[in-house]
Amino acid sequence: MKTLNISHNNFDSKFNKLLKQKGGRNIVRSNFDLENISMNKKIDFIVHKISEFEFRKIVFKIIFWDDENRILDVINKKYDFDSIISSKQYKNGATPGVIFIEDSKLNVSFFRQILLLHFNFELAKDPCINMKLQIFFDFENDKDILLDIYDDRGFNVYYF
Repeated sequence: MKTLNISHNNFDSKFNKLLKQKGGRNIVRSNFDLENISMNKKIDFIVHKISEFEFRKIVFKIIFWDDENRILDVINKKYDFDSIISSKQYKNGATPGVIFIEDSKLNVSFFRQILLLHFNFELAKDPCINMKLQIFFDFENDKDILLDIYDDRGFNVYYF
């Protein structure tokens, strides 16, 4: 029986406690350590890991400490998503901005680009955007996944 129905409206209420505690009841968490592999291999690994699944909905939560227009330029450049929601405005270091993207498919080109921008910030390379990525995958069955890509060293995966 499907219990999760995640969108930009309930993402935080469903996952903030889980992410803070790094787990919860009836949830399997695994951690992937990417620290000792090259940038391209990090991106290839994450994209491959996700591409092996078939899902019906994906929800990106992009938490950023940068000019929102830089992120929107990347998102709106050539990608067609079901919805893009600017949830919270960035306030000069005090409050991060939040953008949600909802879609029915994984745009691999966008995923690679956003991972590169994220990892480049951690490595002080250009182009980069200071952000954190949380991505929810809604499957046809009841085996949903949440990715928490915290920095260039690795990511957590939560299996529901």
